[in-house]
Amino acid sequence: MRYSRVLALCLLFVPAATVGAQVRQTGHPHESLPADSAAILAARSAFQWVEAALKKGELARSDTTVECENMPLPVTVSLYRDVGRVVRLLREDGGTDHQATTTSYYYDEVARLRFAFFEQNTDNGTRFEERVYYGDDGSVVRRLRKLVRGPGWSSRPVQPAPDPIEYLHRFCES
Repeated sequence: MRYSRVLALCLLFVPAATVGAQVRQTGHPHESLPADSAAILAARSAFQWVEAALKKGELARSDTTVECENMPLPVTVSLYRDVGRVVRLLREDGGTDHQATTTSYYYDEVARLRFAFFEQNTDNGTRFEERVYYGDDGSVVRRLRKLVRGPGWSSRPVQPAPDPIEYLHRFCES
């Protein structure tokens, strides 16, 4: 009873937007820009451009299979480049015997990381997703983590890949 009164008093002094943001977000308060902010709109624009270019066959794909001592199975890393040879998408497909994971990094026309999308599907029926939006300086401006279905499965937050080529060269170090 005492706990519920303290909680009720705390909620009175916390703005409603903050409570909602904490439910939807994980991480630091700076990671919760509104959906119509310039950084979020730039991320959506990069995502939409890449997805449309993929559908039209306008991106050149190159695959690399990476085998690391600290990973149970090989990982396939695909780079998708536009006509100017700028990497616009880095896709990492991997997992273990019990889960499949895909992390997709989306870049704008000047190869600036704008958005990352992580999917995890496990053999216990869990589906987990994470969306990360990046600002002009590469900082995380919004992070959404969501258990779509199932009992759950642990997952570390998506790490940034601001330089896709460097990321590929250092892949086994992470």
